[in-house]
Amino acid sequence: MINPTNRYKKIFGNYWRSVDQKIADLILKHLDVETESAYEVGFGSGHYMAFLKDIGVNVSGTEIRKKAYQDVVNKFKNVYGDIELNNYDIMEECKFHDMAYSTGLIQCLKPKEREVLISHIADISDKVVYVVPVIQKMRNIGSETDVAVDGCEEYETGIIAYQLSKKYAYVETGFWNRDEIELTDDFQWFYCDNKRIKLG
Repeated sequence: MINPTNRYKKIFGNYWRSVDQKIADLILKHLDVETESAYEVGFGSGHYMAFLKDIGVNVSGTEIRKKAYQDVVNKFKNVYGDIELNNYDIMEECKFHDMAYSTGLIQCLKPKEREVLISHIADISDKVVYVVPVIQKMRNIGSETDVAVDGCEEYETGIIAYQLSKKYAYVETGFWNRDEIELTDDFQWFYCDNKRIKLG
């Protein structure tokens, strides 16, 4: 287990939950820290990027919500000024990254929108990690809250493995029980690589 550094703690204090450790372990299991880059899709508070940067990962990310993006820019400027932060839709990202990862975003997309996102992320990275709450029935439909925050519209996650298998030959998945990660939902994770090549 790698614990957050004092640099991380300057910004986030002791905020590092058991689910955060599991997500970090999953990313690091499939990423060569010394040679590969990572890109966070929807970085929220930025704490995963800070953690990864502290252990030597070349990490960057995008956040579509202007306020969330600006909050991280302000927090990072004197501590993590060398992390590239972008404020645009991931669909505008065209640089290549060895790995992309997303925690709690794709469940907020309707199935067709989700497939478009999965396809684009596959185009800009060789490997991907997705982490989502297990949602068996749509919830918060009609919510006015921004995507990827509490209260956003969320759609069933049961077909995500199938959607990923249309883009990747290798899809590994697992579950974390809500009690072991101290959250209100069970979570499912996906690791994908070996992209399928279109023929014709």
